[in-house]
Amino acid sequence: MIGHAVAQARFNLSGRSAIVRGFLGAVVVHGLYDFGLIAIALRADLLEAPGDETNSLVALCLMLLVFAVLIGSIRWVLRTTRRLRAQQLEEESADEIAPESSD
Repeated sequence: MIGHAVAQARFNLSGRSAIVRGFLGAVVVHGLYDFGLIAIALRADLLEAPGDETNSLVALCLMLLVFAVLIGSIRWVLRTTRRLRAQQLEEESADEIAPESSD
C-alpha cells in the first residue's frame, strides 16, 4: 500500500497527500490484522475454559476480523492491479495509434 502511494506521488505528482494516505492505510490494515491475531493468541488459554461461550464468541469475532482484513487486502491488490494494467494498456495503444512526428 505504501509503495503504491509513493509511486503515485512520484509519477503522477499527486504530492505528499498520497504518501500520507498510503501510510495511514497501511497502518490501519496492519493494525487490524495484527490486533486480531495477537488478541486470539492472548485469549487462547481462556478458550480452553469449559462452559464459557463468551470467550468462544470473542475468538470467532476476532478470527472473522482477521479473515475480513485479509480478504479486503487481497481484493484491493487485485482491483488496483487490474486498474493500473488497463491504464497501462490504454496508454500503450494510444502511443501506437498516434502518428510519430518526424522532424
